[in-house]
Amino acid sequence: MSISSLPVVKILFAEASQCAFQPCLQPLVLRERGLATVNVQIAHIRSAKRNGPRFEVAYPVEQINQPENLLLLCGIHHHPVDQNHSAYKTAELLEWKAEQVRQGSIGPAPSDAQLATLVTRLDEIAEHLLRLTSVQLDAVLCEAQEVASGELLRVPAGTLGRITIDGMIGTASFAGVQIVNVGQVGSTVDAIGFHFDVGGSVPVTYMFGQPTIGPLLPCGLHGHSDSAWMLHRDVIAAAVTKLATAESMMPLRLRPWGRTADGTTVTGGWDSVLALPIWRPGTTEADVEALARTAARQRHR
Repeated sequence: MSISSLPVVKILFAEASQCAFQPCLQPLVLRERGLATVNVQIAHIRSAKRNGPRFEVAYPVEQINQPENLLLLCGIHHHPVDQNHSAYKTAELLEWKAEQVRQGSIGPAPSDAQLATLVTRLDEIAEHLLRLTSVQLDAVLCEAQEVASGELLRVPAGTLGRITIDGMIGTASFAGVQIVNVGQVGSTVDAIGFHFDVGGSVPVTYMFGQPTIGPLLPCGLHGHSDSAWMLHRDVIAAAVTKLATAESMMPLRLRPWGRTADGTTVTGGWDSVLALPIWRPGTTEADVEALARTAARQRHR
């Protein structure tokens, strides 16, 4: 159940009368000039995030957004309690929660319409906080070719065969993975590679090693930045050939992936293995599928 679900919000307001911070007396609802305004925010006693305030590994995930783990704090005290969580321990907040419930609701409770407005605001705030505080990475399959200046021209996979660029030397000679940080929070990439679809339930993982053209790993990515790692087609061809001959597995599709320092893996979309610059001109999907069938027969002998 979401923290911003109406049933949860109604329970919290039904069992309290004022801000839980001791000895704050701010009411849940301000009533002035004939108008009622919600005057508190919903706070977690134990955070759902590992690096969040008062996170507990053993605390059940399904209880995080239940009323027992939530209390109502006024706008003055919510931020300090979470920002300075080392000074505000779980045991103390549980005491506040018990006292808030003991006091009970005093006076008329907010209307359903007022609570529904609060729920909408909570959803908007949660979505905004998610964009600000979460790592948002994309993995993109790309290709590159050397230009006259000696630099590599990098573009999305499958692009170079359809365009003509002055100074470009031949067709694509490199393929690789571009990791794009589309969020505002920095992250660290410590591994990249391809997933090969060989027809089984689990793709084969190929991790880039040396020689790789690109930043040294681990590599930090600031918000709204990107980096790419490229392999020469001969290196990729050798990997695909080894997979087909030694393991009798012929990939039909591939997708790029990257792994962050905290162990999270991000993946891109699947592309035909023909997107790699390792095939003779004129090679078709039917040719690759025939190779895959041959490999499968070898594997099951």
